[in-house]
Order: sequence, then C-alpha cells, then structure tokens
Amino acid sequence: MELAGILKKHIEKLNPIKVCIDVGGGGVGVYDRLCELFPKHILELVHFNGKALDSMKYYNRRDQMWGELAEFIKKDGYIVFDDTLLQQISNIEYSYNSLGQLKIESKDEIKKRLKASPDGGDACALTFAGERKIEIQMSKEEFNPFVW
Repeated sequence: MELAGILKKHIEKLNPIKVCIDVGGGGVGVYDRLCELFPKHILELVHFNGKALDSMKYYNRRDQMWGELAEFIKKDGYIVFDDTLLQQISNIEYSYNSLGQLKIESKDEIKKRLKASPDGGDACALTFAGERKIEIQMSKEEFNPFVW
C-alpha cells in the first residue's frame, strides 16, 4: 500500500496518459488499489512473460519492452541520468532464437552475473509497455522516477 500511495501522488501531480504496472512482485495489489482511486483506462497491468505485441520480432513482452527501450535510446531518446540505471540498461545481454526473435537474458541470469537485480532497468523498459505509441515532449527536468 505504501507504493500505491507513492504512485497516487505522482499520478495526481503528472496526470499521465497511461500507467503501466508489472504484475510480478505484488504489482496486482498496487494495480487493484490504484483502480479504486483512478479511472481504469489509464492503468495497464503488464505481464513481463506474456506474449509480445510484436511476436515476429520479440520472444515475450519483457523482451519487447527492453528492445523498444534500446531503439528509443539509439534514436537519441532521453532517459534520466542515473548511474545505477545506466549500468543496468547498458549491461544486458541478448540473443536471437531460431525464429529470429530478440531474447534478453533472464532476470535470474542478470542477478547472477551482475550481482544485482535490474529493477530500475525493468521499470524504465516498462514505459514501453503500452500498446499505443504516443509522442510526448517533456522537459528533461520534469520527472525523475529515482527521486522519491
């Protein structure tokens, strides 16, 4: 409930078009509480191991989000400058399966290799979970999800 309270304050302040929440790690409870507080159409519960929206290109939803984050950064997209986040997103390994789908290493493999969980990277990739592509111009100073 503490996380739901924190998110409530950010949602009220920023008035986002969409808020994507990971189903894992207690996300369902956070989602349920936020559904009581906000219109359901702005909330999306995301299954990282669910089917990719573009299953020709990506193995699963998590792979798609990370792949789209990488494409965004390659096109000079801005992300918050945070040492931990930059370390997490720049050290992810990936491969392609026999169908040509992008497959990033599992969270367990990342934890084993880097001795840390890529939670910040997953949260950043989660911003690419929505089905709609919406271009938003935003000041680089407006929001830093790592300053709570």
